[in-house]
Amino acid sequence: MATFTYLLQIDFDGEVRGYSHTTPQLVDGIAFGSGLMDLSLPARTAPLFGFGGAGGDLGFALNLNQTDVFDLQQKGVRLQRSGVRCWAWLEGQTLDEAVEIFRGEMRSPTFDFAAGTMSARAGAPAFVSDVPFPPTRIGDDGRFAAFANIPDGSLRLAVPVIYGTVTGSPLIPLEPDPGFPGTAVFVVAGHNLVEQTITVAAGGVTGGGYAVQNDGVDSLGQRYAYINVTGNPGGDYDLDLYAVSVDGKPAPDGGAIELLGDVLIDMWLSFGRGEFFDLDRKRVYSSQPLLNRYRVGALFNTRTEGQTLIDLLNTRFAQQYPVIFGPQNGQFGWDAVFIPPATEPPVLTIIYDQNVHQRGAFGRSDAGQVRNRFEVQYAQDYYEASSLSTRRLDETNDGVCRGSVSRWGQSPVHSWVAADVPDDGTAYLLAEDEARRLSKVRWQVSYGLADPLILQLPLLGVVVVTDQWIDEDGTKRTLWVEKKFLIEGLVPELSGRVGLQLVEL
Repeated sequence: MATFTYLLQIDFDGEVRGYSHTTPQLVDGIAFGSGLMDLSLPARTAPLFGFGGAGGDLGFALNLNQTDVFDLQQKGVRLQRSGVRCWAWLEGQTLDEAVEIFRGEMRSPTFDFAAGTMSARAGAPAFVSDVPFPPTRIGDDGRFAAFANIPDGSLRLAVPVIYGTVTGSPLIPLEPDPGFPGTAVFVVAGHNLVEQTITVAAGGVTGGGYAVQNDGVDSLGQRYAYINVTGNPGGDYDLDLYAVSVDGKPAPDGGAIELLGDVLIDMWLSFGRGEFFDLDRKRVYSSQPLLNRYRVGALFNTRTEGQTLIDLLNTRFAQQYPVIFGPQNGQFGWDAVFIPPATEPPVLTIIYDQNVHQRGAFGRSDAGQVRNRFEVQYAQDYYEASSLSTRRLDETNDGVCRGSVSRWGQSPVHSWVAADVPDDGTAYLLAEDEARRLSKVRWQVSYGLADPLILQLPLLGVVVVTDQWIDEDGTKRTLWVEKKFLIEGLVPELSGRVGLQLVEL
C-alpha cells in the first residue's frame, strides 16, 4: 500500500491556508501547497508499565518565502488561537474520508528571518483546562449574601461536589435559621442530591435524620443542597457535624451517578469550561462502558490555589483507576487502560510480509517490574480521613499471582490507596487488573503500517500477529503464530506510515 500524505490546514481568522508535507495537493477544491518545512506529529500512547499518555501537541514550521503568514500578522490577523487541523490522507480520498489526526489551536508562533521560517505549536483549545474545581467557595463574594452570620471557619471552604455514596461527609454550617428558632442551615453539596434522609453525627455520636432539601439557590444563582438541623430550644448547634453517609449527584433514573465512565462525563459537562465539541467524544464514549466496571464514591470539598478540574482528574482518578487523561490529538479526553480478557475480539490482524512489511526491534519487558502481591486500601471515611478497608491479592487467593510466584518468585507488595473506591467488588477488580498487568514478562515489538485508519484503533485493543519469514538459505523462521498483543502506542511518522507499538497480552 502506498504511503499517505499529511495535510495541514490553518484558519487565520477566516484566512484559510493549506499545506502538504509532500507535494502540493488539491482536495475537495482546497489547495494544500508547499511551504511546510517541518512537522512534529502527536502520538497516542498507553504504556503498560507505567500508564501515561504522550503529549498531544502538534509542531510545525512554515517557509516564509512560500506563505503569506507574516503579511497576515502585519495586517493584524490574530495568529494565536488560529484553528489547526491535520489529516492523514491517501490519494483519491476526500477530507471526510481521510483520517483527522489533530484538531486544536495555534500557540506561540515564532518568526526567524535568518532561517526563513515561522514555527509554532498547536494544542488543545486555550482555557479548557484551567477551570477551578470545586468551582465555588462558601466565602465567594456575594454567594451566600442572605446569610449574615456565617461562621468564619465556613468561609474558606469549597462548596462540596459528591459522586456516588460517601461516608463521613462534613456538613458546612451557614447560620442559625432566624425564621425557625433552634434550627440551623448546613450545606451538603453544591448541586442537587438523590432524595434521601441524612443521619448526622458529631464526635462519633450519631444524631437524628434530616431530609435533604434540593431547593437551595445562592445569591449568585447557583443551586445547593442543604439540611435544616434542629438544635436545642436556645438555638445551639454543633459546628462539627457530618453526615454518616450521603448519596451524591443524581442520575436521570433517580439513583446516584456512581459508575466511573458516567462520573467523568458528568464532571466535564457540569463543571468543565470547555464546550462539548472540545471533548474528544469518540475516545470518551468508547471508554465509558469499559470504565463503568468501576464504582465511585468521591467527595470533593477542598480546593488549593490554582487547582483545576484537569489537575484533579490526573492527580486523583488517574492514580486510583485505570484511566489516562490528556489532549492526545488536540482535543481533551480520556482512555480506559486496563488489560482486556483473553477472549476479547481483535481490532486488527497482521501477517508479516502480507499486510505489514516493516518490523522494528523486539524484546521482553524487565523481569524486575514483575509484581505478584497486591494491597489496595479503599472506602475512605472523609470525616476521619482514613480508609476503612483493605483488599489483598497474592498467591494464597489468586491463580494469576500463584503462577507468577511459581515462575518469577515472590515480589515485594505493590500497594496503593484508592480512597474514592466505595466497595470491595471494585477494589477486587482494581487489584485483579494490576495482577494481570504486572504478573509476567511480556514481548514488546513495533511494526510499521501504511494505513492511516490504524491511527483510529483503541489503545490496548487486541492485535493478532503472525510473524514468519524464510531466510536466504531457505530456513523458515517463526516469531509468532496468531499471537495476541495489545496496542501500547500509535505513532504517526513523517515517512507516511504508522508506528504500531505492541505488548504481549
